[in-house]
Amino acid sequence: MKIHPFKEFPMHTPTALIAGSSSGIGQQCVNTFLECGWRVVGISRSQSQVKNANFIGISADLTNEETTRDVLKAISMDWGNINAVIHSIGDIYEEKPMANMEWSRWVKSMNLCVGSAFNLVKNSFETIKSCQGSYTFIASIGARKPYPGISDYCAAKAALVSFTQSLAIELAPAGARANSISPAVVQTPLFEKSPYSLEEASSWHPLKRVGTPHEIALLAEYLASTKSNWITGQDYVIDGGMLL
Repeated sequence: MKIHPFKEFPMHTPTALIAGSSSGIGQQCVNTFLECGWRVVGISRSQSQVKNANFIGISADLTNEETTRDVLKAISMDWGNINAVIHSIGDIYEEKPMANMEWSRWVKSMNLCVGSAFNLVKNSFETIKSCQGSYTFIASIGARKPYPGISDYCAAKAALVSFTQSLAIELAPAGARANSISPAVVQTPLFEKSPYSLEEASSWHPLKRVGTPHEIALLAEYLASTKSNWITGQDYVIDGGMLL
């Protein structure tokens, strides 16, 4: 695999890898990071449509270990270190009680939310460690507030939070970091395919509205940057007051 290199940029320009970059929060993270002066490589199953000299988009399935290894190797060879990794991958399938849920669906959810994170970390760990970089994982309020019918998604996001904290411990001696973000309902394509109306979802939050992808992306950029150098192993709830 050959990745087209960026044009020349100052040596201090940080580079972010954003997984899940073609939709929802991941797509907004691409835009926000670019606005904040980062170079960005986006990875998603479908091609990202961003047109920017500081952006490179790659189509890849990060649940596949071999594919992930090849993509990360190509990125490293063509333009060096990644300073931050943002993982925004997950899906909610049709609501179904556990008694009726297929094992294949449970495995699929775990592989998508956590397996892709593991593959990404395994193949970028040394790079992030060597440059004292950071990981940020987009989890979910479902990790703390389980919902009926989507037990697979809630369990997978809870596992992702625990995974992040274990990773933070392993990275800490090198001065590298890992954090997660747990949003409540955010107006994304994932929400739009749900059976709930915007008005109904807004009523679940004391602030009487759902979140925006931009609000999550701003927090992700802060946690990825050197502005948060003394923060690691934390799960940031951003929920419009839902847990209150």
